[in-house]
Amino acid sequence: MSSSSTNESTTAFARHSLDEQHRQQRAANNATDSNDNANSAHPLGQMSLTARLLIFIFIPTFTGLMGLLISYLESLHIPSPDEKDERGNPMKQHEVDFDRDFLNPFLLSMALVIVLGFQTRGYSTKERQFFVQWPKARKVKKVTRKRVVVDDDGNVVESLDDEGGKDEVSKKNE
Repeated sequence: MSSSSTNESTTAFARHSLDEQHRQQRAANNATDSNDNANSAHPLGQMSLTARLLIFIFIPTFTGLMGLLISYLESLHIPSPDEKDERGNPMKQHEVDFDRDFLNPFLLSMALVIVLGFQTRGYSTKERQFFVQWPKARKVKKVTRKRVVVDDDGNVVESLDDEGGKDEVSKKNE
């Protein structure tokens, strides 16, 4: 009797382990297939070096040059001696400052390009994903335990919670 139960348990375990191996192989195959599908499904899946250079160098440089150009155009305006600013002070001619006019827009757009690169997994997906995944909030159910003393007729005589204090039901009865 014990040998037949042992044989049944070993065959059941062997079937279970084979099923597990097949599941793991299918999961591995599905993972590689999904990676292949992800790269072929998205046209941005494999970016060339030229595209990366355009994104990481051209866009910030263009933004910085636009800031520098606007500052230069602003410096071409020569204020007349009677022009005043918002505070009533005489206006000065605008000076082009490389740090303020080129570097700040360049660095801000470079930071934007880098953050978008992280969120889109290196520009391989169209949907952005957050840099940090916040945990989901869990709803906590409050459990209230009460001890109720009932007389022979079924009327509640006293109701106590776990801390030994009286419950709302027993307070109403008083």
